[in-house]
Amino acid sequence: MRPRLKNGDYEFGELVGVRITRIVLMGLVEIQVGEQHENLPIQIESPFRITDESAQSVLIRYQPWLIHPATGLDTLAGLHNATVRAAVAHVDELRLDLSTQHGQHVTLTVPPDPKYEAWHFTGPNGVFVSTPGGGAGQSPR
Repeated sequence: MRPRLKNGDYEFGELVGVRITRIVLMGLVEIQVGEQHENLPIQIESPFRITDESAQSVLIRYQPWLIHPATGLDTLAGLHNATVRAAVAHVDELRLDLSTQHGQHVTLTVPPDPKYEAWHFTGPNGVFVSTPGGGAGQSPR
């Protein structure tokens, strides 16, 4: 089990310095970090934001059951081959700081969903899941 930081956050150091190798749309957004033999998936099940250095923000929404199922997928595709600079599950959001292959620094932020799990991450130290309304929990792998 991974210990929480003093402020209640989880830090995912195993993602730092690793590239996003695949982005899969399958009823949710799955961002695969690392090569196939060390794939560390982050699954996102609710809308999230990508913000660039100039504070321009794009809402990413992929919900195929809706009439207008997607927004921002071109921005999401631009994260392919980006390198993770920091990854933290804060009490109120999942946050990935990234460097794109073009040298731009961007932040991916997943806020909590009021009713459902907004995201989960499967890593070598277990499965980490957002809880409805905010927060995160961990279960052993």
